[in-house]
Amino acid sequence: MEYNTITVFNAVIVVVMLVPSVAMAFKFKKFRNRCTNTAMNICEQLGRYGSILFMILPFGLKEFGFAHVKLFLVYLIANIVLLLVYIVVWLSFMKKQTYIKAMIMAVVPAAVFLVCGITLGHFILIFCAVMFFIGHIYVTTSNYRTDKKAEKEKAAMLAAQAAERENNTEEKTAESETEQQNNQ
Repeated sequence: MEYNTITVFNAVIVVVMLVPSVAMAFKFKKFRNRCTNTAMNICEQLGRYGSILFMILPFGLKEFGFAHVKLFLVYLIANIVLLLVYIVVWLSFMKKQTYIKAMIMAVVPAAVFLVCGITLGHFILIFCAVMFFIGHIYVTTSNYRTDKKAEKEKAAMLAAQAAERENNTEEKTAESETEQQNNQ
């Protein structure tokens, strides 16, 4: 297992993807993973940390390298495009959170890990990237559905409270009118 320039490139890619994640953790401090499927949570985390580890450490390989120049070009171009997409969507997500943006932010890191694994011929990284992809998509979707369900329940509760206040107001108005009529 030898380290080379690709190790440094992969480390930079990981750092670029981690910066938005850390920034979101600070901005959305109250966010909690509400996915209750333990197997998928484990799959996501093993895939995530395995991918990060195997992006930097060439376990299972003599060293990081490309079998052909075309694979290097795919690696380079795909990672640049994917990282730019990730950063642009992240900046947009920080302003307004939507399901589509959340899904793009879930898919892109897995795609980066997958591209790196395929172009480097690193089968352990490919396996971890697929685990991360499956787990991250499931957990992101689960959290979004839970958020939407909670929003609907909150809206229903607020509507019920508003209706109750309106009924109380109408009852008080009717009582006042009855009282005024009785006093006359």
